[in-house]
Amino acid sequence: MIRYILTNRRFLLILFIINLLGTAYGYYWYRFQLYDTPRIFLLFVPDSPTASLFFTVFLLFFLFNRNVPYIEALAVITLFKYGIWAVVMN
Repeated sequence: MIRYILTNRRFLLILFIINLLGTAYGYYWYRFQLYDTPRIFLLFVPDSPTASLFFTVFLLFFLFNRNVPYIEALAVITLFKYGIWAVVMN
């Protein structure tokens, strides 16, 4: 059952769209902080949206049956990092 859901293209497309919208909102949430941050540090400010961006890009490649190990690794590492951070902070 779970395998069917996780390989269903319709489910993956919906998941991609939801993550894309959530990522865009995450960057919108950080807009004022991004505006005030020097350019050299911009990559480090929106931590959670960047993690979800890597997952969204992974989903896009997955939908087209492409395997990009670097994107997969970045998605896993950043999502794991911010998952642990969220648990520790609560």
